[in-house]
Amino acid sequence: MPLQNRVTPLGELIADPARGLVYGNRGCLHDATGRIRRRYNGKRWIEFRGWKPGPLLRPGKFTELFFLDEATAFAAGHRPVLYAGARTTTGSARSGARFTPA
Repeated sequence: MPLQNRVTPLGELIADPARGLVYGNRGCLHDATGRIRRRYNGKRWIEFRGWKPGPLLRPGKFTELFFLDEATAFAAGHRPVLYAGARTTTGSARSGARFTPA
């Protein structure tokens, strides 16, 4: 049975077996049984590429969300995040993750 962790361009959480190209989160949205209990938890809605397969909807951890592509994530209100060590426009590396405000 698919989990309810796929996001539509309107920001709705639906159950769909497909993962999509982009991964993100809105904080912890699920309970201990994995059922979605809220639409968001916090103001930072981030998205990024590079999800590493692992257990989903772990109790007390953030809810893993999946988007078809970057345009879908952006339309749903999520913003890209830079990774630690990402190159800036000047070519210098930054330490620590940096969030783009929503």
